[in-house]
This record gives sequence, structure tokens and C-alpha cells, in this order.
Amino acid sequence: IRKWIPNAIVHPRSDYNSYLANMRNCDVHLSSYPFGGCNSNLDSMLLAIPEVAMEGVEYHSQQDCGMMRAAGVPEWLITYHPQEYERAALRLIHNDAERVAIARHLQKTDIGAIFFARKDDARVDDYLDLFSWIYNKHERIVESGKRYWTVDERKALA
Repeated sequence: IRKWIPNAIVHPRSDYNSYLANMRNCDVHLSSYPFGGCNSNLDSMLLAIPEVAMEGVEYHSQQDCGMMRAAGVPEWLITYHPQEYERAALRLIHNDAERVAIARHLQKTDIGAIFFARKDDARVDDYLDLFSWIYNKHERIVESGKRYWTVDERKALA
């Protein structure tokens, strides 16, 4: 990291609470590509740290963007090409007002309600139902060309 960013601060591996304390000092989350980071995304969202991500064609390069959409962040934070990713990152870094507005949006968003199911929540079984649906409808899903499905759209295809 310091080869490319000489003044970068690189923290050693730590326990979760120290990790979160270090993250609290961050203003921006630059998502990795092509493999996303579900746990890092949640941590950033819970700490109200805006993220830039790049979406690819494989599932492992779509997870970050799907999570960001679910949290309702601006679509320009989701990019498709390295140059676009760089532009979005620089926009987020240099535009304090915009970055703060996104952080405030994340603070007001109930991230837990979006991403965490509780025992008394009907969504607990939805995870298994979702993968069963994907397995059983694989050909129709691929033929449709759709990349994202709402629960209602999934029910309609059933």
C-alpha cells in the first residue's frame, strides 16, 4: 500500500472492536474488486462511511452494489469501469458536503432492519427459500437476463 500511497496508515490485524475504532477514523470505503466484502460493507454502513464499488458480471462482484442499493445510497457510487470508479472515489473524497450527506443518509437508515433477520422475523426462512428458488428456476433466471429480483418478482416467476 505504501508503495502507491506513501502516507497511508496501515493498521495491523486486530480484534473486532479495535478494527471498528480504526474504521471510525475513515471518511470513505473503497470497495475491493472483483471480490466484495459483505462484512466490511455492513461495518461501513453501520458506521455511516460512504462506499464506492465497481460492479461486474459475476455474483461475487455484485454483492457490494446490491447491498448499497438496498441501503439507498446514490447510484453514482456504483460504477462499472475503473475510470468511473476513480472518478466516483475522487468525487466522494473531494466533495465534503456530498460525502457528509451520504453519511447522514446512512445514519438515518436502519441498516439492521435491512440486513439482519431476527428469530421472530418471517425473513429467517427466506434465505433457504431464495436459494431453493434460484436452484429450481436457474434456466428461467438466466434466460431473463435480469440481474436483480424483488421478492414480488420472484413470487411472480414461481
